Amino acid sequence: MVATLPLFRHFLSKAAKAAIEFTPFILEVITGILLGDGHLRMIGQYARLQFKQKDKEFVFLLWNLFNTIGIVGALPCTIEQYDKRTGKTYIAYFFGSLTLPFLATLHKVWYVVKDGKYIKFSLQPLLIY
Repeated sequence: MVATLPLFRHFLSKAAKAAIEFTPFILEVITGILLGDGHLRMIGQYARLQFKQKDKEFVFLLWNLFNTIGIVGALPCTIEQYDKRTGKTYIAYFFGSLTLPFLATLHKVWYVVKDGKYIKFSLQPLLIY
């Protein structure tokens, strides 16, 4: 796997992180990401949103949306993954948010601990057929 990584990091104070406002629209976007190709990752006491997909334009669209509220730092990076089964190299684009207290709250809603590991909560029992 080859990744193009940024040469800088973006930091916010605890007060600045706590002051970020997540609008209903942003929450809907995050929900869609978590139902699809994204996940939340705990890092210490806060969590970060991570997203990887092959559609470059879509990844940059999401990054720009999150950049408007100041929760991302570096631009999305390119990741190349070689698949031994097919002999092909696949390209995807990835970005992660800053670690934020609100995302840690969402992590508690979306994930359960099973055998000491975080498992994404299954929405299957909640679906109405």
